[in-house]
Amino acid sequence: VPDSTIKISDGEIKDFLKKHEDDYKREKETRSIEYVLFSTAPSASDSAAVRTEIEALKPEFAAATDAAAFVRQNSSLPFDNAYHGKSLIQVPSKDSIFATRVGGVYGPYLDGSNYMLAKVVDVKNLPDSVKCRHILLGTIDPQTGQPLMPDSVAHAKADSIAGAIRNGASFNLLDSLYSTDQVAKQDKGVMTFSSTDIQSPNFAKEFGQFILFDGRPGDKKVVKTQFGWHYIEIMNFINVEPHYKVAYVAKPIVASQETDNQVHNLAAMFAGDSRDYKSFNENYEKTIKSKGYVKQVAPDLDEMQFNLMGVNGSARQFIKKVFETDRGDIIGPEMLPDNYVVAVVTDITKPGLPSVASVRPMVEPLLRNKKKGETIKKNIGQVNSLEEVASKTGQTVQTADSLRFNGGSAFGYEPKVLGAVFNPANNGKLVTQPLVGTNGIYVIKVEGQSTTSVESANIDEQRRQLEMQMRQQIMQQMQYGMNPILDPLKRSAKIKDNRATFY
Repeated sequence: VPDSTIKISDGEIKDFLKKHEDDYKREKETRSIEYVLFSTAPSASDSAAVRTEIEALKPEFAAATDAAAFVRQNSSLPFDNAYHGKSLIQVPSKDSIFATRVGGVYGPYLDGSNYMLAKVVDVKNLPDSVKCRHILLGTIDPQTGQPLMPDSVAHAKADSIAGAIRNGASFNLLDSLYSTDQVAKQDKGVMTFSSTDIQSPNFAKEFGQFILFDGRPGDKKVVKTQFGWHYIEIMNFINVEPHYKVAYVAKPIVASQETDNQVHNLAAMFAGDSRDYKSFNENYEKTIKSKGYVKQVAPDLDEMQFNLMGVNGSARQFIKKVFETDRGDIIGPEMLPDNYVVAVVTDITKPGLPSVASVRPMVEPLLRNKKKGETIKKNIGQVNSLEEVASKTGQTVQTADSLRFNGGSAFGYEPKVLGAVFNPANNGKLVTQPLVGTNGIYVIKVEGQSTTSVESANIDEQRRQLEMQMRQQIMQQMQYGMNPILDPLKRSAKIKDNRATFY
């Protein structure tokens, strides 16, 4: 049955809404808009200007003796003082950077929305990871901040442990007797750290200096840190490779004031010539569409909404203005992240049942399918056999075996059909009336019904699975603005939500 032959009237949609009021009733006012975004992205000339600017810094950067200070003064990104393994560095043009001599500068090159210069400050052969072990004589409890022992006592114990091990004492025995590092103690003091972690600000500087830069596998040393005194042994270096310290100067490619003014003027002209919904669309077709601008639709905006399709960032202030205007009003140009926006309010839906026009796209397919189903059912008429219906409709007879009432079926989500299959009155019989389902019309014959033993299962495990499914269902509903737990409480309390006034 072609869709074009089935007509759905406004009255039919109204009747449907009344019968399904709980499913479609709106708790809050929503508004719909049509809008055009005018991008303030940098132009080609803006990009060229930034490239020229950073190109001019290249000789100064190469001559600078203090790369960190130069980066702080000239870059939008901070200076990174760490050495990074060659295999771990993932930046554009990395091979060209690796080929640059120490003190040399490569660039400019593009990295995302930035032009970059890269200066190779230093190169060292370092391990990607270090395996070591230590015995800590802690002076401060890191959890409570309470003192454990005087610094002089900890120092003396660490020196004594170093001497004892030199004379053949067991590291593991001394670790179990004296170390205050309860975590490392579980692995007999053994720890493995990546070079990145060792150079992080939270890592004990003196400890890291010895195991990554000063020491070699087999070296042993007593080291003082903010945690106390450590006896440290370097056990192994893992994957030694060149590590680069690179200073980067970054200049973001941003729109110039000239570009911003041009975009704003175009948006303002479009808004000024658009007095209502009709002229908004006329002006779009005549003057804006040919320039590549796309008119977008935002249906059913919520008063507390922050996001708007096509905008990378918050559109909160703009949405507040949408709720301060009337149907047909023009809004803008308003500034959004990387855009100006001009919009027209196309619909205002008050709390309660929505208008027929706003729900027609959702409801019409449901009613059309129902009508089509009834038409097909009428055409099939009385069912005498599956083969007769198959011949009449050009279909084939199919078999579905081992159906379960609580499991998936061969025909998808069809509760009406599944109910008929498991109806005891239909056991061994042909159902003489076609069934109008969700996805089509079904003619069925129940060959047989039987009961099977309940699968052996842990009741507690089944309960946990059901609870998990319910939580997932609630989370999915909350993603669409529904809260099946709080919403009924709000309705019963008759709360007036004024948050949109202040946020």
